[in-house]
Amino acid sequence: MRIENIAKTLLLPVVLLPLQVKGNSEGDSNKTPSIISSSNLKEPQKPTNINSVALARIIKSTNVNYSITEVITDPEKIDRDKYDAYYKVDTKNKGNFYIVQSSEGRTSALFYCAYKEEEKKDGLVFPEPEDSNTPVAVVSAKASGLDGVFEIYDKNGAYKVKYKFSPILYTPDHSQVNSKYLFNMEKILRSFPERLVAEFNSRGIRVLIAKDVQDSYYAYYPSWKFHDDTHPPDPNLPILEKTENGWKDNRRYANIGGLYIDNTAIMPQQWIKYGTSDEIIDRSDKFVATKGTVFHELGHALDYINSSPFSDTESYKTAYSKDVKNIAEDKQEAVAYFLMARREAFAELSAALMGGLSKNRAALMLSTFPQAAENIRKRVLPKFGVEISIDDIRKDIYPDYLSGKAKTASLEETRELFGMFTHNESFEDLGEVILLKNKSFVRQDTDKQKTPANKI
Repeated sequence: MRIENIAKTLLLPVVLLPLQVKGNSEGDSNKTPSIISSSNLKEPQKPTNINSVALARIIKSTNVNYSITEVITDPEKIDRDKYDAYYKVDTKNKGNFYIVQSSEGRTSALFYCAYKEEEKKDGLVFPEPEDSNTPVAVVSAKASGLDGVFEIYDKNGAYKVKYKFSPILYTPDHSQVNSKYLFNMEKILRSFPERLVAEFNSRGIRVLIAKDVQDSYYAYYPSWKFHDDTHPPDPNLPILEKTENGWKDNRRYANIGGLYIDNTAIMPQQWIKYGTSDEIIDRSDKFVATKGTVFHELGHALDYINSSPFSDTESYKTAYSKDVKNIAEDKQEAVAYFLMARREAFAELSAALMGGLSKNRAALMLSTFPQAAENIRKRVLPKFGVEISIDDIRKDIYPDYLSGKAKTASLEETRELFGMFTHNESFEDLGEVILLKNKSFVRQDTDKQKTPANKI
C-alpha cells in the first residue's frame, strides 16, 4: 500500500530519515564479518573450521564443474543452532571441502567454507587459480534448494564462497534473517519477470528484508515507532472499520507485513499480530502469502517506475472507474481496501497478472476489476517485455477471465482469504492493504515531493 500523507493521517510530527539502501556490490565485501579460523575439520561435526565469508554480488559465472554430493543436517554432526546445513563438495582430488549454510545471515554473509588446511596446501582441494579474481570452482547450488551456483575463490590463502542472490534483494548490515526466509525471497524474486527485475535494478529499486519491525520500519523511520508507542493496540477494533467518511485502517506500523517507500519494498521477517502488543507473526513458513506480498509491493514499484505513475493515466483511471461502478453494493465490502485507492488495485492486479497471487486471491481481483486488469495487461506490462495473453491467464491464473462467467468472491470467501474483518493472521501475512489518504506524501524537511509509500 501507499502511505500518501502520513503527517495528515496520523496527526503527529513526522521526521523521515532518507532510506539509504545499497545494492550488492564489490564494496559490500569490506563490511562482511572478518575471517574466522580454528582447528581443521576432519569429518562433518560441530563446525570448527570456518575459513571464509560468503559474499553476495553480481558476478559472471563460468560453467559448473563441481557438485554437492551430500547434504548434512544431522544435529549429531553439526550445530543446528548455528548452521542449517553442510554441503559436501566432490573436489575430484580426494580433499574434503564443505559449504556451510548459517541458520541466520544476510545476502552478503550466509555461506562459509570449511576444509582442511593441510589438504589445501597439498593441492587436494582445488587447483590453484590463474588469478585471485577467477573462481577455483563453480558448484551447482541445486542440492541446497537454490537455482544458482556457488563460486569458490582462493583469496590470500583462504577460500571464500560467493552466491549471487537477486540483484535487487538486500539485507542491511544491522540485521539478519533466517536462511529459510532468505531462500524463499530469492526463489520469489527469481520467479518475477526478469526484464522487470533488470529495470528495477537499473533504477535503484530494492527489496529490503530485515529481522523485524525494529530493524526495518523503525530503523529508517523513527517517527513510525513514536506513532506506535503512542497508539496502543485495541483488540476490540476490527482491522478495517467502516465509518461515515469511508473506511478506516486501525493497524499500527508494527502490524504491517510489507510496504513500498522510497524505491524500496520493505519486508520484515517478523511483525506483531494485530490487536496484540507482542505476539509475533513470522513469515518464514508462509511462502504463498509472502510471494503475494512481494509481487504486490513490486506492483507499486512498477506503477512508479517512471516519473508519472501508470495509475494516474486517464486510460487506467477510466477503466478502474468503470469497474468500480459495476461492483454491486453488497460486494463492495469484500474489496473495500481496493476501492479506497486505485493505486492499490493497480499493484494487486499487476501481481495477479504476473502470477504472484494465490488462485483465489487472483480470481477475486481479476473478476472484480477486469477492465483495469486489461489496461495493465495491454498498456503497461508490454512496455517491459511482459506479454500475457488472455489464454495464458485462463490457463495458468484464472480460468473464467473475461468469460462472462466470473463472479466477485462472496464476503465470506473474502473473509477466509484475507481475514479482513477479523483478527485472522492470514490477512496480516499480506501486509497493509489500505491507502491512508490519496494525497501526495511530502517530506517535512524539504519541498521535494517524496516517493509515496505503499503497504500491500
